[in-house]
Amino acid sequence: RQILSSNIIGGTPSSGILPYSYSWNGPNNYTSNLDSIYDLDHGMYTISITDANNCIATDSVEIVEPLILTYVTEIKNPLCFNDNNGIINLNIFGGTSPYDLVFGSYSNSTYDSISITGLSANFDSLYIADANGCQESVFISLINPSELVLDSLNVTHPTCYKYSDGKVS
Repeated sequence: RQILSSNIIGGTPSSGILPYSYSWNGPNNYTSNLDSIYDLDHGMYTISITDANNCIATDSVEIVEPLILTYVTEIKNPLCFNDNNGIINLNIFGGTSPYDLVFGSYSNSTYDSISITGLSANFDSLYIADANGCQESVFISLINPSELVLDSLNVTHPTCYKYSDGKVS
């Protein structure tokens, strides 16, 4: 169960006869007799305020938690050996934007998606933090393709002057 850093401050009546008593009810059998309540789980909270004449005022408020912070990555490895043209495309959902990103020495902010370009082969974690400090991370592996190596050339020279029977393989 995730506890949100939500507070309901107030519940201050604008009329009635002092003193007031407070009665809060909420999800998971939550109750409180304070005028303000803190560190609340998501759900509906109802307050009843009673004054010295037993007059009662009631109101409700809903604490809504953000959707879970998730992401989708698309990784494009460098095209050739030791190139620095790899790409990470990242789409972020849920949480609370903007999002801060860190991948190695790269850092930036976005509201929904970003492309990190100019990357060479690398193994590192990509860290995502939303505006509320909720965090996710994923290990990213940009793979270096095999090096194209020319082992040897077999050369056969022309047999005679002005002959075109030479070859290279």
